[in-house]
Amino acid sequence: MKSSRIINNLTRIGIGLGLLFPLGSLLIDLWIKGLSFSLKNLASLYSSNPLHWIILSAPVVLGGSFYYLAQRIASRENFLLNLAGKEKEQMGLISTYVNELGSGNLTVSLPDNFENKQLLETLHTFRDKLAADREQSEKRQWVNEGLAKFGEILRAHENLDELGYAVVKNLVEYCNLTQGGIFVVAGEDNSYLELKGCYAYQRKKFMQKRIDPGQGLIGQCYLEREKILLYKVPNDYVHITSGLGDANPTCLILLPLKTEDSIEGVIEMAGFRRFEPHELEFLEKVCESTATVFKNVKNAERTKRLLQASQEQAEMMRSQEEEMRQNMEELAATQEEMQRKEQEFIRQIENYKARLGE
Repeated sequence: MKSSRIINNLTRIGIGLGLLFPLGSLLIDLWIKGLSFSLKNLASLYSSNPLHWIILSAPVVLGGSFYYLAQRIASRENFLLNLAGKEKEQMGLISTYVNELGSGNLTVSLPDNFENKQLLETLHTFRDKLAADREQSEKRQWVNEGLAKFGEILRAHENLDELGYAVVKNLVEYCNLTQGGIFVVAGEDNSYLELKGCYAYQRKKFMQKRIDPGQGLIGQCYLEREKILLYKVPNDYVHITSGLGDANPTCLILLPLKTEDSIEGVIEMAGFRRFEPHELEFLEKVCESTATVFKNVKNAERTKRLLQASQEQAEMMRSQEEEMRQNMEELAATQEEMQRKEQEFIRQIENYKARLGE
């Protein structure tokens, strides 16, 4: 509507300006020749000066020129309006995109018809970086929360059996696995590994198992002090080689419980998914903390046993001392009685000798 109004107005202006040229040329020619303004004189001018016929086309020429100019102006204005509309639309898309990112929606994307491809690539790169940063932050949070959780678990138990079961149970659940077992070094000379806790399919398993160093993967992990991670587990592997029962997992991991100067046991867990790097890092840190606590608990239990043995030995010695004291008292009483009888016997002999002398 506005474009047609511009075209009409400029066309009228062009025609109006075009009319001024023939009218002006006629008036000037009449003035120069000293003629009055009449139809007869105008006809005489047109017949004597063909230039007036050319000038007479000025309204058509200027009207057409102004019409063409008006169309160009209207076209340019429409182009600018469309461009402004598109820019507004694009800015609206960008604003919505940025607001979605700000609200935490990192799956948002701009449509494929977004015209500024360079800006589109930049925004998507920024979105992907935010998503990667969030993922890393969530992984760090998962690790930190897990370490705090197991720190509480390790502090809450002093009994080795209870501690072993609590560790393996919570590790299986926290890492979304199916089963797990924990083997602790046992024997006076650390000659074998003993199953201290077994947890499978959200149930506590009551099992007894003893593994010698080098026996199976558990014994191998104990000797080599390195983690073992398998993703291609034979169907009968768990039943034959490990201490976890009859399940057939697709993933098996064994981690040594080691400190700087000793190894306290092995944790074996199985599941149906692959471990991510941050999960492996978390498991190794938990195993380090568990090994230290196990070592302290075992030392405490050993100290307790030694103290108890020492107390029993001291009690036995006190009992023996008491028995010896009683024996000494009885012996002293016996000696006194013998001395008394000896003195009595001597008196009897002296009395007997005295009677004989009389």
